[in-house]
Amino acid sequence: MELRKVGILDDFSARAYWLLDFVKGPMDYVRWRELMGNVVDDIDYFIAVSNTTKEIILAHLPEVKDRIGVLYNAIAQRPWRYVSSFPDEPGNYILYASGNNPVKGSHVILNALKILLNEDIDMKLYMTGASNSWLEGLVRSP
Repeated sequence: MELRKVGILDDFSARAYWLLDFVKGPMDYVRWRELMGNVVDDIDYFIAVSNTTKEIILAHLPEVKDRIGVLYNAIAQRPWRYVSSFPDEPGNYILYASGNNPVKGSHVILNALKILLNEDIDMKLYMTGASNSWLEGLVRSP
């Protein structure tokens, strides 16, 4: 319902997403569990990227409550290799690498960028997984 509050989804769509999450999700899990057999029982440990993700997993797999933990913002310990074809340009950059799922909050970063640009703060935003999506329409809206 949060996406409705910020104007990303209308009320009907927000309710439809809620219904899919809480009604269809468990039905899909039962079907998935039948197909996968005991594979969940053979997994030693589950790692979630946040408490929210952990809660979602536990809502569908309560039997793993003693085998799940949270590892926040897991990153590589070695420096990233520079692979961009862009020349080195000093400046302010934001990298958003969570895709275009509205639940990830991509609309929040776009609104923040709009505020920064309106305050004449030079900023560039790079997003992964956002081409040909609803985000392009949001970016182009006034």
